[in-house]
Amino acid sequence: MRHAIGWLVAVPAVVIGATMVARASGGSNAGVANEPWVFVPLPASTFQSAPRQQPADSARVRALLQAARGTNALVCELAARTVDGRSGWSSDGVFTAGGAADSVAGNLMEWVHDREISAATVPLLRAAIGDSDWCVRRIAAPILGRVHDPSATQAMLAALAATEPGTREMVALALGFAGDTHTVAPLVARLRDESPRVRATAAWALGEMESKTAVRALIEVLKDADASARESAAHALGEVKDTAGIVPLTDVLKSDREPAVRRAAARALGEISG
Repeated sequence: MRHAIGWLVAVPAVVIGATMVARASGGSNAGVANEPWVFVPLPASTFQSAPRQQPADSARVRALLQAARGTNALVCELAARTVDGRSGWSSDGVFTAGGAADSVAGNLMEWVHDREISAATVPLLRAAIGDSDWCVRRIAAPILGRVHDPSATQAMLAALAATEPGTREMVALALGFAGDTHTVAPLVARLRDESPRVRATAAWALGEMESKTAVRALIEVLKDADASARESAAHALGEVKDTAGIVPLTDVLKSDREPAVRRAAARALGEISG
C-alpha cells in the first residue's frame, strides 16, 4: 500500500525554524537512536534528472543541508516527510498560503516540489548520508534516492557497506526511494545487518520495490529479535502481496508479543487477500 502525506509548509523554513527552537529549548537530535522507533517512510516515485539545472540543484542541496544541521529532531522529521512525499498544494506565483516570506526558503520549497534533480548533486548527497548529524542524513537520503542516474546508484551501493550504521540505514532508505530492483540482493544482505534500524529499513525498501525474490528473506525477518524489524518485514510482505507470506504472517498475528507487529501482520494479510 502506498502512503501519501502532504504538508502545507515550506521545508527550509520549517528546518530553520526548528533550529531556532532547538537552540532556544536546548533540544537536539542526540537522543533519537535511544527513543522507541516507529519508522513509516513515504513512498518512492520515479523522476528524471535534468542536466540543465546542475548548478542550481547543487546550490539548493547545500542550502537545504546547511539548514537541516543541528535541527530539533521532531520538526526535522516533519520536514523530512515533506521531502519524502513531495506532495501538498503549492502556488506557481510569488505568494503561497502558509509559506515562508524568505525568498531563499521559498525558492527551495519550489525545488523540493520540482520533479527533476540533477546528477551533479550526487557527491554532496553521498557525503551528507554519511554525516554525523541525523537530520542532515535524513533529509539527504530521499533526495539521493530520486537522482535517477548510474552515479547515484553506484554511490548508494558503495555506501551500503559503510562502517557507520547510521549511514547504512540512510542508504537503505535512499534505495527504497530509488526503487531500482537491481539493488534487491544488496538490500537482502542487509536484512542480516547487526543494526536493527538497518534491518528494518532494508525490509521497508524491499517492500517499496515489491520484490518477490525477497519474500523468503523477509519471512525470516519475522523471527527477528527486534520488534521494529519484524514490523517492517510484515509491512513489506503486505506490499509484495505474495501468498507465501500468508502462513508466517498468520503465525505472527497469533503469537507475536508486540501489538505493533501483530497489527502490521493483520494489515499485510488484508493486502495479500485483497
